[in-house]
Order: sequence, then C-alpha cells, then structure tokens
Amino acid sequence: MIFDISFCQNKGSSSQQQDALLIHHEVFLQATLPVAQCRNHGEDLVLAVADGIASSPQAQLVSRLVLEQLAGAIAAGETPDGKLVRQLQIALAYRYGRDKTFGTSTTIAMQASTDDRAYVYNAGDIRIYHIVAAGVWQQLSHDHTFLNTLIANGEARVGEEYASIYYILESALVADPEVPDFQLH
Repeated sequence: MIFDISFCQNKGSSSQQQDALLIHHEVFLQATLPVAQCRNHGEDLVLAVADGIASSPQAQLVSRLVLEQLAGAIAAGETPDGKLVRQLQIALAYRYGRDKTFGTSTTIAMQASTDDRAYVYNAGDIRIYHIVAAGVWQQLSHDHTFLNTLIANGEARVGEEYASIYYILESALVADPEVPDFQLH
C-alpha cells in the first residue's frame, strides 16, 4: 500500500509542546511544526503519537522518550506490537520513575503497517481513525476512560451526558515502577 502522510504540530496555549510524533523513524516534538508531507511506497510503516499528560511533571520528556525508545527498538528489528508498547512502560519507569519526574505520564497510539495489514495499538484516549474515500470515519482505537468502563459494565449509557470526572483516564504509560499493567487496545 502507498500512504500519503500529512502531519503538523502546534502547542496551542500550553507553555511547552507535550505531544510527540513518530513518522517512519523520526521523532518530532516542536512548538510549531508547519504542515509537512511524505509518501510511503509500500515499505513497513510505523506512525505514533505520544500525548504527554499535562497534569503530570515534565510531560514533554516522557512523550519524547517513549517515541525515541519505540523508534530505536523498531530500527533494531523489534516488532512494533503490544508487547513492545508494554516494554516502553518499563523503560519509562526506569528512566523517570523517581524524584521530580516521578509520575510523569503519556498516552500513546501507534499504527503499524506491514505488507497488506495494519495494526493499531493505543493506551489512553488518543484516537485513531480509518477514513475511507467516501469520507466515512471509523474509530479504530478505544478511549480508556472511567466512563467507557461503566458503559462496558452496563452501568452507564452511550449518548448520555455525564460529569467531566467520568472522562478521567484509566490507562496511560506512567513513570512509576509500582504501576501495574495498563489497558492496551
């Protein structure tokens, strides 16, 4: 498959850019990155976003680290899959799980294409969509929020309004060696 990829970054009103992008093997984390484009001519492709959680300390460090570790692992021949995402959590906890960076965290979404298949992984609330030529959007990722857990358990209903507290994240990569497993879709 041939992919035409367009990407950009803008930190918005935040004091620092906390979101990192991985396009092929290059990591971007810039306050402002004008729209850029590239074409993938059928070779294996990995795209990822790490969205540093603003309420955590030094979120820009963790989002960059996670994607740099991901890019390095892929360059070394590791398979871009859920197992690799879980290994990123361990690297994160080891590197930043102490002192002023303890508890820093990020969500992640990754799309990996090989041959004629595409695989999607996410932890947190970054969304990945498949958009067909007719303009129809299909969400491929899953938002790991408390509300979605309530919905899955039949304790809340889709389409109803709930207080903002219910949209709290239940899953992310966290710089804390004591954090147990996280949800990965």
